[in-house]
Amino acid sequence: MLVNEQGTICGPELENSLPSTSRFRRLAQNNTLVDGPSLTGYYTSCPAMDREGTTVFRRDGKLLAVDADLASHELFAMGDDRNVMGRTLLLYDGRVVVSLDSKVLAFHSPLGPLTEGPLVMRGCESSGKSCDGPFRPAC
Repeated sequence: MLVNEQGTICGPELENSLPSTSRFRRLAQNNTLVDGPSLTGYYTSCPAMDREGTTVFRRDGKLLAVDADLASHELFAMGDDRNVMGRTLLLYDGRVVVSLDSKVLAFHSPLGPLTEGPLVMRGCESSGKSCDGPFRPAC
């Protein structure tokens, strides 16, 4: 699951069954799930999101990007049955780096820099809401 600086929550579903019925999903403001593209395969790398809202991750031998409009783009495919995957990293110049078994793979991509993540809320004290703890209230 990913959360960008605007508070958008999205990511690939994970399940323990084959064939996969997983999808990439986004949580809407009304707390309903918005369906994105279907995902094949089983093992998924930890995803990363750029500032434009495009999420990138490796699944089923493919490096996939799902944009803010929930359109899927295949960036790279490699016939590969290695299943030990780590994090997906976005570097400032658009390179995507993924770990696969004992290898580190780097790809040029059209993606932008990594999103900053949720902003820390300001002004909570004046609204009377607590700002303590790992989750900040919406002020």
